[in-house]
Amino acid sequence: MQTVIITGKEAGDLGDATVAVDRDGHARRAYLVQGGSMTIVIVRPDGFIGAIVNEVNGIDRYFSKIFQVSISRDISVM
Repeated sequence: MQTVIITGKEAGDLGDATVAVDRDGHARRAYLVQGGSMTIVIVRPDGFIGAIVNEVNGIDRYFSKIFQVSISRDISVM
């Protein structure tokens, strides 16, 4: 997994994240980001957009649907 932060101005050190400065707003327009809001774009390994969410809880909702594991337990007593 890779984290890329796209911002309109220079940002400080953000740890392991890659920072891209979008001075002309091309990425913001492409991903329909409203000015001043946080938008999280989840890009699948095949390059397609999996989700666009506006809060961290949206990440949980997206990945819980993908990685949901249903385990049925049939225990019979002999």
